[in-house]
Amino acid sequence: MGKYTAYCRDLFFERKTIQNKILFPFIIFSFLAIVVVVALVARILSKQIDESTSKESLTYREMVTALLEEKQRQTEQYANLFAYSKSVEPADETAERPQTMDISHMDLLIKENIRIYIQPSRFLHGANAALRGLVSLGLEGQGHRDLIFKATDKGPRLDFDVVVPYRRGGGTECVLLGFSLDHKFLEELKAKVHNDLFVLQNDRVIASSFHDPAWHEKIEAKVTQHLLHRTLINGESVLERVYVNRKEYTAVYAPLQVDGVSKAVFGLIMSTHDLVQAKRNVINGYVAISLVIMVVLTLINFVIINAISRPLKEMAALTDRIAQGDLSHRIAVRSKDELATLVTSFNNMVEALDRKRTELDLTTRQLIHQEKLASLGEMAAGIAHEVGNPLSIIFGYAKWLIKRCDDPELKGTLVQISEAAQRIDRLNKNLLVYSRPGPPQRKAVDINRTIEDSLGMVEHQFKQEKNYRITRRLSPAIQAIQGNPDELQQVFVNLFNNARQAMPVGGDLSVSSEETADRHGVLVKVTDTGWGIPPENLSRIFDPFFTTKAEDKGTGLGLSITHRIISNHDGEIRVESEVGVGTTFFLVLPYRREEAAKATTA
Repeated sequence: MGKYTAYCRDLFFERKTIQNKILFPFIIFSFLAIVVVVALVARILSKQIDESTSKESLTYREMVTALLEEKQRQTEQYANLFAYSKSVEPADETAERPQTMDISHMDLLIKENIRIYIQPSRFLHGANAALRGLVSLGLEGQGHRDLIFKATDKGPRLDFDVVVPYRRGGGTECVLLGFSLDHKFLEELKAKVHNDLFVLQNDRVIASSFHDPAWHEKIEAKVTQHLLHRTLINGESVLERVYVNRKEYTAVYAPLQVDGVSKAVFGLIMSTHDLVQAKRNVINGYVAISLVIMVVLTLINFVIINAISRPLKEMAALTDRIAQGDLSHRIAVRSKDELATLVTSFNNMVEALDRKRTELDLTTRQLIHQEKLASLGEMAAGIAHEVGNPLSIIFGYAKWLIKRCDDPELKGTLVQISEAAQRIDRLNKNLLVYSRPGPPQRKAVDINRTIEDSLGMVEHQFKQEKNYRITRRLSPAIQAIQGNPDELQQVFVNLFNNARQAMPVGGDLSVSSEETADRHGVLVKVTDTGWGIPPENLSRIFDPFFTTKAEDKGTGLGLSITHRIISNHDGEIRVESEVGVGTTFFLVLPYRREEAAKATTA
């Protein structure tokens, strides 16, 4: 965390760059603008949701009130009908009173969930004062209606009761009908208004259409004396937010009134979860779009600023490289303005410096090479003078002994001595040729035979150790090339000896020959499993006097002479190597012109 903080402080505050001076204030301003606009949008949406909820709650309250009033009127109609039927006297006092009207009315009441009370006068001695007062008014000849809380075995209940007086036999009696605002009745209302309903007695829910008891606790938790005063005294509707199962609902508390007097509190639950979720989605979408726009504008701003500052940074970095001697890099020109002119001029200056340094390096290498050749010529002349005479004596005595020796094995050894002396003489002459090359002597050469002869000269050195293995894959289909067999043999012997010295603890030497892909020459591969050549030395291995061997193991002329010989044969030589895996030399030697023409025709 500390590293990240330090990086941000360094990026935005410590570095006084053009990019930071423009980009950082832009990001801060954009972020503040998004915060302010999101706050305004959230406030506007919240206000709209509250207004919509308030209007919707008023509509539902009116619907419920209308349904209750309709139920009350229906109950009053049944009460008046019953009172009328009770007040009618039969024509014949001795005849029995028909009961069909009462029975049919009773069926209707049961169907409409309206309760009829038998002998209302019995409630005059009951404990419910409100019910006593209602029955007393009826017996006094006054019709009346009221909402009455009643205690039952299952808890308190709110009933709407209607009393209607009638005269009979010279006295006044009354009919008492009513219905309960219980769970069943609220379920009927819920089916019509599509919202859950509840009835309160003080701060307790005594009836509801809820199936989850947890709702009662949520509803009762919102009831306060202030809320009851606003609903029962002021006749207002009060809206409260209720959260159940992480969803938002609006509880509407409204008064239940009879003849303009508030008697109880009922409520309904409206789900505002969808509105709140829609509000949240709008805000989230706006934030997401704003952030995307801010990121896009920031990137555009960054690109524009970077287009201005990048050439300046590159020029500063390239100046440091030039000071260190690196002239290989250039600054890309990406526009056609004043900066592009400056960058072009700077690149031209670097190119001019690079050309001058290349010319200087080339001149220096040529001078060094000429000096080496001159030294090599002098050394070769001295070697030829000092070594030539002893070699002539060795060669002469070897021929004299060969003629007089009858032992085949000893004679073979003397022949090898004679051939080795001749080879030393040729190498001595080649050293002179390398320093002062003359016209080449060419003839048809069987390259496979030359490879075998060369292996024969060095194979005994490999056999002295049991850890070496030589593999030959020589194609019999290759044709003769035009060249000097002694020089080519010198090439292969040198490569084989280098391979052996690169494998001090043993390994595999593989030699193969085949036609080139265009069938115009021979491709020879010499592969060893030695220690390999480091990448930094691959470009220098053909330089005169370059060697990585010990002083008593090589002079650095072997591969230089090899390269000169292959070049004199119009051929190519290249090398591939991996440290710890091995090295492969690829030699391409062309056929004679007439043979190449035949191969092409074929």
